[in-house]
Amino acid sequence: MIKKFLVTFMSGLLIVSLISGCSNKQKNTLNNKTTSEVQNKTQETVKPITLNLAVAGDTNMVEFFQAISKDFESKNPNVSISVTGTGPGDPGSQAIFTKLNAESQAGSSEWDIDVAVVHQSIMGDLIKNNLIDKYVENLANKKYVTGQSAENALGTNVKDYVVPMFQSQIAIAYRPEVKNVPNNFDELVKWIKSNPNKFGYNGVKNGMSGVGFTAAWIYWKTGDYSELAKGPYSKELEKKVDTTNKRIKSFTYYNNKW
Repeated sequence: MIKKFLVTFMSGLLIVSLISGCSNKQKNTLNNKTTSEVQNKTQETVKPITLNLAVAGDTNMVEFFQAISKDFESKNPNVSISVTGTGPGDPGSQAIFTKLNAESQAGSSEWDIDVAVVHQSIMGDLIKNNLIDKYVENLANKKYVTGQSAENALGTNVKDYVVPMFQSQIAIAYRPEVKNVPNNFDELVKWIKSNPNKFGYNGVKNGMSGVGFTAAWIYWKTGDYSELAKGPYSKELEKKVDTTNKRIKSFTYYNNKW
Protein backbone atom coordinates (compact mmCIF):
# COMPACT_ATOMS: atom_id res chain seq x y z
CA MET A 1 0.00 0.00 0.00
CA ILE A 2 1.35 3.44 -0.86
CA LYS A 3 0.42 6.85 0.47
CA LYS A 4 0.34 8.62 -2.87
CA PHE A 5 -1.93 7.18 -5.52
CA LEU A 6 -0.53 6.29 -8.93
CA VAL A 7 -2.89 6.75 -11.85
CA THR A 8 -2.66 5.21 -15.29
CA PHE A 9 -4.72 4.46 -18.36
CA MET A 10 -2.74 1.27 -18.84
CA SER A 11 -1.92 -0.16 -15.47
CA GLY A 12 -0.11 -3.21 -16.84
CA LEU A 13 2.79 -1.03 -17.94
CA LEU A 14 2.94 0.72 -14.60
CA ILE A 15 2.87 -2.47 -12.56
CA VAL A 16 5.57 -4.11 -14.64
CA SER A 17 7.81 -1.08 -14.35
CA LEU A 18 7.17 -0.69 -10.63
CA ILE A 19 7.99 -4.25 -9.72
CA SER A 20 10.81 -4.76 -12.20
CA GLY A 21 12.33 -1.55 -10.91
CA CYS A 22 12.38 -3.04 -7.43
CA SER A 23 13.84 -6.25 -8.79
CA ASN A 24 16.64 -4.45 -10.60
CA LYS A 25 17.54 -2.52 -7.48
CA GLN A 26 17.61 -5.73 -5.53
CA LYS A 27 19.73 -7.38 -8.20
CA ASN A 28 22.31 -4.59 -8.04
CA THR A 29 22.40 -4.76 -4.27
CA LEU A 30 23.11 -8.47 -4.37
CA ASN A 31 25.88 -8.25 -6.95
CA ASN A 32 29.15 -10.08 -6.19
CA LYS A 33 27.55 -12.26 -3.52
CA THR A 34 27.79 -16.03 -3.32
CA THR A 35 24.78 -18.09 -4.37
CA SER A 36 23.84 -18.91 -0.79
CA GLU A 37 24.25 -15.29 0.28
CA VAL A 38 22.02 -14.18 -2.59
CA GLN A 39 19.34 -16.71 -1.67
CA ASN A 40 19.41 -15.71 1.97
CA LYS A 41 19.35 -12.01 1.11
CA THR A 42 16.49 -12.53 -1.32
CA GLN A 43 14.42 -14.29 1.32
CA GLU A 44 15.04 -11.41 3.70
CA THR A 45 14.34 -8.52 1.32
CA VAL A 46 11.66 -9.81 -1.05
CA LYS A 47 8.52 -9.45 1.01
CA PRO A 48 4.97 -10.10 -0.18
CA ILE A 49 3.49 -7.14 -2.04
CA THR A 50 -0.19 -6.51 -2.59
CA LEU A 51 -1.28 -3.98 -5.20
CA ASN A 52 -4.88 -2.79 -5.29
CA LEU A 53 -5.97 -1.99 -8.84
CA ALA A 54 -9.23 -0.09 -9.42
CA VAL A 55 -10.72 -0.27 -12.92
CA ALA A 56 -13.27 2.25 -14.16
CA GLY A 57 -14.74 0.03 -16.83
CA ASP A 58 -17.31 -2.61 -17.66
CA THR A 59 -17.09 -6.32 -16.88
CA ASN A 60 -14.90 -6.99 -19.92
CA MET A 61 -12.34 -4.45 -18.74
CA VAL A 62 -12.25 -5.90 -15.23
CA GLU A 63 -11.83 -9.44 -16.57
CA PHE A 64 -9.06 -8.25 -18.88
CA PHE A 65 -7.03 -6.80 -16.01
CA GLN A 66 -7.71 -9.83 -13.85
CA ALA A 67 -6.26 -12.02 -16.61
CA ILE A 68 -3.08 -10.01 -17.11
CA SER A 69 -2.69 -9.69 -13.35
CA LYS A 70 -2.63 -13.48 -13.00
CA ASP A 71 0.04 -13.69 -15.68
CA PHE A 72 2.09 -11.04 -13.88
CA GLU A 73 1.68 -12.81 -10.53
CA SER A 74 2.92 -16.09 -12.02
CA LYS A 75 6.14 -14.35 -13.04
CA ASN A 76 6.42 -12.44 -9.75
CA PRO A 77 5.44 -14.86 -6.96
CA ASN A 78 5.89 -12.27 -4.20
CA VAL A 79 3.29 -9.99 -5.78
CA SER A 80 -0.49 -10.31 -5.60
CA ILE A 81 -2.85 -7.95 -7.43
CA SER A 82 -6.40 -7.29 -6.28
CA VAL A 83 -8.58 -6.01 -9.15
CA THR A 84 -11.80 -4.14 -8.35
CA GLY A 85 -14.25 -2.66 -10.84
CA THR A 86 -15.91 0.65 -10.04
CA GLY A 87 -18.36 0.66 -12.94
CA PRO A 88 -18.28 1.68 -16.62
CA GLY A 89 -17.98 5.15 -18.07
CA ASP A 90 -17.27 8.43 -16.33
CA PRO A 91 -19.25 7.42 -13.19
CA GLY A 92 -16.66 4.67 -12.62
CA SER A 93 -13.85 7.22 -12.70
CA GLN A 94 -15.84 9.56 -10.46
CA ALA A 95 -16.18 6.75 -7.89
CA ILE A 96 -12.38 6.39 -7.79
CA PHE A 97 -11.92 10.13 -7.36
CA THR A 98 -14.55 10.29 -4.59
CA LYS A 99 -12.87 7.52 -2.60
CA LEU A 100 -9.37 8.95 -2.95
CA ASN A 101 -10.47 12.47 -2.14
CA ALA A 102 -12.29 11.28 0.98
CA GLU A 103 -9.19 9.43 2.20
CA SER A 104 -7.05 12.48 1.47
CA GLN A 105 -9.41 14.82 3.33
CA ALA A 106 -9.45 12.40 6.27
CA GLY A 107 -5.66 12.50 6.44
CA SER A 108 -5.31 8.73 5.99
CA SER A 109 -1.70 7.56 6.11
CA GLU A 110 -2.46 4.78 3.62
CA TRP A 111 -4.94 4.75 0.74
CA ASP A 112 -6.92 1.77 -0.51
CA ILE A 113 -5.97 2.15 -4.19
CA ASP A 114 -2.45 1.84 -5.58
CA VAL A 115 -3.15 1.88 -9.31
CA ALA A 116 -6.21 2.84 -11.34
CA VAL A 117 -7.59 2.80 -14.84
CA VAL A 118 -9.58 6.00 -15.35
CA HIS A 119 -11.08 8.14 -18.07
CA GLN A 120 -9.59 11.40 -19.31
CA SER A 121 -12.51 13.40 -17.96
CA ILE A 122 -11.48 12.93 -14.31
CA MET A 123 -7.82 13.84 -14.70
CA GLY A 124 -8.31 17.53 -13.99
CA ASP A 125 -9.88 16.82 -10.59
CA LEU A 126 -7.27 14.19 -9.69
CA ILE A 127 -4.37 16.53 -10.41
CA LYS A 128 -5.97 19.63 -8.92
CA ASN A 129 -6.58 17.82 -5.63
CA ASN A 130 -3.06 16.37 -5.52
CA LEU A 131 -4.30 12.78 -5.56
CA ILE A 132 -1.82 11.32 -8.06
CA ASP A 133 1.92 11.15 -8.68
CA LYS A 134 4.06 11.91 -11.70
CA TYR A 135 5.52 8.45 -12.20
CA VAL A 136 6.21 8.06 -15.92
CA GLU A 137 9.81 9.27 -15.58
CA ASN A 138 10.48 6.26 -13.36
CA LEU A 139 9.28 3.71 -15.91
CA ALA A 140 11.82 1.49 -17.61
CA ASN A 141 9.73 1.68 -20.80
CA LYS A 142 8.96 5.40 -20.65
CA LYS A 143 10.21 5.94 -24.21
CA TYR A 144 7.03 4.22 -25.43
CA VAL A 145 4.76 6.69 -23.64
CA THR A 146 4.08 8.94 -26.61
CA GLY A 147 1.21 10.65 -28.35
CA GLN A 148 -1.04 13.58 -27.61
CA SER A 149 -3.13 11.71 -25.03
CA ALA A 150 -0.01 11.14 -22.94
CA GLU A 151 0.30 14.90 -22.51
CA ASN A 152 -3.21 16.33 -22.79
CA ALA A 153 -6.52 15.02 -21.46
CA LEU A 154 -9.41 17.22 -22.57
CA GLY A 155 -7.40 20.38 -21.91
CA THR A 156 -5.60 19.15 -18.78
CA ASN A 157 -1.81 18.80 -18.85
CA VAL A 158 -1.22 15.16 -17.83
CA LYS A 159 2.40 14.77 -18.94
CA ASP A 160 4.24 12.24 -16.74
CA TYR A 161 1.02 11.38 -14.87
CA VAL A 162 -0.43 8.81 -17.27
CA VAL A 163 0.24 5.96 -19.67
CA PRO A 164 -2.55 5.90 -22.29
CA MET A 165 -4.17 2.51 -22.69
CA PHE A 166 -5.40 2.77 -26.27
CA GLN A 167 -6.89 5.08 -28.85
CA SER A 168 -10.56 4.13 -28.98
CA GLN A 169 -12.06 3.48 -32.38
CA ILE A 170 -15.87 3.53 -32.35
CA ALA A 171 -17.69 1.77 -35.17
CA ILE A 172 -21.36 1.83 -36.13
CA ALA A 173 -22.74 -1.58 -37.08
CA TYR A 174 -25.58 -2.10 -39.57
CA ARG A 175 -27.59 -5.12 -40.59
CA PRO A 176 -26.55 -6.67 -43.93
CA GLU A 177 -29.78 -5.57 -45.59
CA VAL A 178 -29.02 -1.86 -44.97
CA LYS A 179 -27.79 -0.33 -48.20
CA ASN A 180 -25.90 2.94 -48.66
CA VAL A 181 -24.91 3.22 -45.01
CA PRO A 182 -24.08 6.71 -43.65
CA ASN A 183 -20.44 7.77 -43.81
CA ASN A 184 -20.66 10.84 -41.57
CA PHE A 185 -22.97 12.52 -39.07
CA ASP A 186 -24.83 14.52 -41.71
CA GLU A 187 -25.70 11.32 -43.53
CA LEU A 188 -26.53 9.58 -40.26
CA VAL A 189 -29.06 12.29 -39.38
CA LYS A 190 -30.74 11.87 -42.73
CA TRP A 191 -30.77 8.09 -42.33
CA ILE A 192 -32.40 8.29 -38.90
CA LYS A 193 -35.06 10.66 -40.21
CA SER A 194 -35.83 8.17 -42.96
CA ASN A 195 -35.74 5.18 -40.60
CA PRO A 196 -37.50 6.16 -37.35
CA ASN A 197 -36.58 4.13 -34.26
CA LYS A 198 -34.06 2.03 -36.17
CA PHE A 199 -30.89 3.47 -34.66
CA GLY A 200 -29.60 3.30 -31.10
CA TYR A 201 -26.47 3.62 -29.00
CA ASN A 202 -25.61 2.55 -25.46
CA GLY A 203 -25.36 5.98 -23.84
CA VAL A 204 -22.58 7.44 -21.72
CA LYS A 205 -23.19 5.23 -18.68
CA ASN A 206 -22.88 1.83 -20.32
CA GLY A 207 -19.39 1.67 -21.78
CA MET A 208 -16.75 3.45 -23.81
CA SER A 209 -18.50 3.08 -27.16
CA GLY A 210 -21.38 5.26 -25.94
CA VAL A 211 -18.99 7.84 -24.51
CA GLY A 212 -16.97 7.87 -27.73
CA PHE A 213 -20.05 8.24 -29.92
CA THR A 214 -21.37 11.10 -27.77
CA ALA A 215 -18.00 12.88 -27.78
CA ALA A 216 -17.78 12.60 -31.57
CA TRP A 217 -21.33 13.94 -31.86
CA ILE A 218 -20.44 16.95 -29.71
CA TYR A 219 -17.27 17.63 -31.73
CA TRP A 220 -19.35 17.57 -34.91
CA LYS A 221 -22.31 19.56 -33.64
CA THR A 222 -20.29 22.33 -31.99
CA GLY A 223 -17.52 22.46 -34.59
CA ASP A 224 -15.07 23.09 -31.76
CA TYR A 225 -13.01 19.89 -31.69
CA SER A 226 -9.64 21.56 -31.16
CA GLU A 227 -10.75 23.62 -28.16
CA LEU A 228 -12.74 20.77 -26.62
CA ALA A 229 -9.93 18.22 -27.01
CA LYS A 230 -6.93 20.45 -26.27
CA GLY A 231 -8.28 23.34 -24.19
CA PRO A 232 -8.13 25.86 -22.74
CA TYR A 233 -11.39 25.52 -20.81
CA SER A 234 -14.15 27.92 -21.79
CA LYS A 235 -17.32 28.61 -19.80
CA GLU A 236 -19.10 29.75 -22.95
CA LEU A 237 -18.14 26.57 -24.76
CA GLU A 238 -19.42 24.53 -21.81
CA LYS A 239 -22.88 26.09 -22.30
CA LYS A 240 -22.72 25.16 -25.96
CA VAL A 241 -21.79 21.57 -25.08
CA ASP A 242 -24.57 21.32 -22.47
CA THR A 243 -27.16 22.31 -25.06
CA THR A 244 -25.79 19.83 -27.58
CA ASN A 245 -25.53 17.05 -24.99
CA LYS A 246 -29.14 17.45 -23.88
CA ARG A 247 -30.36 16.99 -27.42
CA ILE A 248 -28.54 13.71 -27.92
CA LYS A 249 -29.97 12.05 -24.79
CA SER A 250 -32.83 10.48 -26.68
CA PHE A 251 -32.59 9.33 -30.28
CA THR A 252 -36.32 8.68 -30.16
CA TYR A 253 -36.74 12.41 -29.70
CA TYR A 254 -34.28 13.07 -32.46
CA ASN A 255 -36.08 10.86 -34.90
CA ASN A 256 -38.65 13.64 -35.25
CA LYS A 257 -36.81 16.70 -33.93
CA TRP A 258 -33.64 16.98 -35.99
